Amino acid sequence: MTKTRTTDWYLFGYIVALLILGLAFCYSASSVVGPLRTQHLDHPKTEWYYISRQLFYCALGIGALILLARMNFRKWNTPAWAFVAMGSSIAMVVLAALVDTRAHRWLRLPVGQFQPSEFAKPALILFCAYFIAKRLNAINDRHTVLPASIIVGLLGAIVAWGDLGTAVVLMIAAASLFFVAGLQWRYIALALAIAFLGSAISVVHKPYRLVRIVAPVAALAALAFALAPRGADLVAPQTSSMR
Repeated sequence: MTKTRTTDWYLFGYIVALLILGLAFCYSASSVVGPLRTQHLDHPKTEWYYISRQLFYCALGIGALILLARMNFRKWNTPAWAFVAMGSSIAMVVLAALVDTRAHRWLRLPVGQFQPSEFAKPALILFCAYFIAKRLNAINDRHTVLPASIIVGLLGAIVAWGDLGTAVVLMIAAASLFFVAGLQWRYIALALAIAFLGSAISVVHKPYRLVRIVAPVAALAALAFALAPRGADLVAPQTSSMR
């Protein structure tokens, strides 16, 4: 008897909510710089320059989601899909790092530009899911941990060259999958230590990343200090004296 496929509407609702929230953040951050980006182009200045592109790619993503949701996910559980997807992602990330001499993250084509690291996210999940499914009974064996660490670490290191934030997301995703699969804490602790060391080297290599890390913390500390009763009393006399 053929089973009828059903849609997980709760999961779909979460995805749509995150998508709408991300678009709102994107518009809020880009509406000011959009007119500056379009002032030298033929068409009038518009605040929709960046958000319109995001909406286009969102439409493509939703179309791909609907198409893939109708497919049998077991067809993806093959070494061809897992290794070809991972190998292609690593190749594109390396190519972007070499071709884009400024940011080391973009591939520019006649029809537009894209970040290969975005394709690396689903490729990494697909590879880890296949690898864990095949080695689940020996998840803590060194013949499982070592090959997975080399492949995942290689991808993370190459992506971190141009985009540390995306590399952190990739490593968290991989670590979460292996943790749920039952990987021992000693391996997780070792992976975290190596990832922390690599992140520190990446920050030292490009100091502006340190500013991105410290700035939000400093802003939150200043806000907490201003909202505290003693902090408000200290700020008020300075404000009145300036007047």
